[in-house]
Amino acid sequence: MPYISQSFVGDQALQLGNEEFVRTMSFGANWRKVRIGIYYSIYCNVDALNNVAMAANAALWLGLCQGSGGGFTNPVPTDAVAFNINYGNYVLQYHSTPPGYYGFGFNPGRMTWKYGPAVTNVNQSTSLGTNSAAGTYRYSMYVDYSLSAGPPSATMGVTNWQDTSAPSGDQSRTVFLTNMQAENSMTGLIPIIGTGFTYTGNFKLDSVCVYWNRCMPVFLLSEVCVTRFY
Repeated sequence: MPYISQSFVGDQALQLGNEEFVRTMSFGANWRKVRIGIYYSIYCNVDALNNVAMAANAALWLGLCQGSGGGFTNPVPTDAVAFNINYGNYVLQYHSTPPGYYGFGFNPGRMTWKYGPAVTNVNQSTSLGTNSAAGTYRYSMYVDYSLSAGPPSATMGVTNWQDTSAPSGDQSRTVFLTNMQAENSMTGLIPIIGTGFTYTGNFKLDSVCVYWNRCMPVFLLSEVCVTRFY
């Protein structure tokens, strides 16, 4: 199960190793556009730093689900939407200068929607040549979810904000929190249009879910934030 550990910079973080974190939002399912943001880093022990295979096919899911027990990895049919940020030809590779993990040459995302027994995948068309991951630095990742109307159905739009270069230093918590409220423009990141699809779920997406599918390297989650724009 996820547990609190001390990160390499001395603060406290939630450590995920092939695990999912789910937390109910304070405003429940009463939203039409929300931004989910995470402040995170990725860490591996010294013996595995240069073992690319250990980080191959690493996947980070950032999404919404129904209830604190209804995360995307829950085998019981439920309503959940998640953006797999690292979907595609994705490998985390460790570089010693500057120290950290970086991702190369991948299609930067796929939207997956689970409702009842059905699972629907919607691929993102925009691709990036290089994208930063993490390491001994902390970075941020954001996904916006918007609903055009509803119920009984709506168009759900998804936008992922990414950094297209490998940062040379630790991103500050101040920048992370500032970006959480900047609906149309962020510091150091660009909007990557994720996808849009017809959503016919139960409109009870009231919780946030964060899933990391690797036991090694571990995922250190320093902060999870949600902004409701409307």
